Amino acid sequence: MSPMKRSSILLLLLTLLPISAPAAGKDEHHCLWKAVSPEGGVVYLLGSVHVLPKSAYPLAAPIESAFKESATIAFEVDFEAMKTSGPAIFQAGSLPAGNRLEQVLSPDTRKVLETYLQEEGLSLSSFEMMRPWMAALSLTALELIKMGYSPEAGVDITLAQRASEEGKTIIGLETAEDQVSLFSQLSDAQSEAFLRYTIRDLRTLKKQLDAIITAWKHGDTLKLREILGKAFQDEPEVLRRFVTDRNNKWMPKIISLFGNTKPSMVVVGTLHLVGKEGILEQLRKAGYRIEQL
Repeated sequence: MSPMKRSSILLLLLTLLPISAPAAGKDEHHCLWKAVSPEGGVVYLLGSVHVLPKSAYPLAAPIESAFKESATIAFEVDFEAMKTSGPAIFQAGSLPAGNRLEQVLSPDTRKVLETYLQEEGLSLSSFEMMRPWMAALSLTALELIKMGYSPEAGVDITLAQRASEEGKTIIGLETAEDQVSLFSQLSDAQSEAFLRYTIRDLRTLKKQLDAIITAWKHGDTLKLREILGKAFQDEPEVLRRFVTDRNNKWMPKIISLFGNTKPSMVVVGTLHLVGKEGILEQLRKAGYRIEQL
């Protein structure tokens, strides 16, 4: 099975797979956890949805309270630094001079792309300079906007803007270059598969995303497990590359936050928090007390 076969859209949203998180009643919990070190340091960990409709706000009271209490907010990446990374992202996602997207795709994938673009009233010329993975990201962004979802309304960016306005300390767990490399280092076959299966998933995106966000808002980990429990079952390499390896790199920075005199908050995609190798389980094994709020 291709390493990008089943989870391209869900991977982009990173709102996935609470494999071992405890089930919660609809009105009892949120995708928010409080971690306390043996010395009493406090870090809140918020599982993020990277895109939301504006109607999803305001956030739940426990999330607002944890954010207000926290003096330092850690995100996957520093969004201020991201603002200057556009040229690097464009370069990484562009094909070499003289190449065109349709030329680097197999006949089957090219047909899938052309059919989708025709159905959506889009022109291939708008994407012809892009590598397949960049075309997949662009198509996803266009579909989300059409559905009324906006990255600008995502939990991460919304809280980052507020944190900046309120003078909180903001740190990034990785750089913009780190995030771009997750895609730019894909093999040609993986990049093409990512495009092909993104197009497939786009056809059912609204139904999936509405269900995921509803479950996320209520901290309904049982429902999330039902929706997404098989998303990475056959793709351990994807899970390792996009989630587990990054978790391991982030842990020293997260651990350091417990030494702050005031509470801190970590805001990352939900998939990073849960599961056998997730951040929550790593903290539990290290002796931290974890409570879902």
